[in-house]
Amino acid sequence: MICDVHAHYTPKNFSEFMGDRFASPTHLPVKRGMARHPFSDSPEDIEGRFQLMDDAGVEKQVLSPNHPPCRTRPNASKRSRC
Repeated sequence: MICDVHAHYTPKNFSEFMGDRFASPTHLPVKRGMARHPFSDSPEDIEGRFQLMDDAGVEKQVLSPNHPPCRTRPNASKRSRC
């Protein structure tokens, strides 16, 4: 059995919440970044992910949420930075 242990996703409602602050928005009609691939929890992306897995012979994936962007404030202390 092949298991992909490094797969990411971003739920569409999180992408909508983050708006332009997110590098790979999944809620927009024109995708960019990682969102050009099946990357969200939409039915189309789930089916696309399964198709890519089938094509590659992958039986399982461990999904991790894509991390949100971190923008530090200019005067932030080192403790409060990401």
